[in-house]
Amino acid sequence: MAIPKKDFDKAEFKPVLNNAESSEKNAESAENTGLKTGLKIEELDSLILGLMEENNEISIPNIAQKIAKGLTATKDRISKLKSKGLIERVGPDKGGYWRVIR
Repeated sequence: MAIPKKDFDKAEFKPVLNNAESSEKNAESAENTGLKTGLKIEELDSLILGLMEENNEISIPNIAQKIAKGLTATKDRISKLKSKGLIERVGPDKGGYWRVIR
């Protein structure tokens, strides 16, 4: 929306973040919260672990749906939980189950 010439002198201007500042802010907020749910990563991980403890045969798409995240984001979180040694997959993708180690 353009500012009429007569009001131009009265207009307030907000500083524009440069790309480095903007990227840093976005990375910081994405790292600390889930974009759709607003949950912090620790809360999200606890939720995933709880779902796996409740039903150790739960599928990744079902987990994604219950935590209101996309499939890729859910797979990434589960991968990080595996690398931390908190969970492991026993058996094949179909017919296997999750073992929560905590």
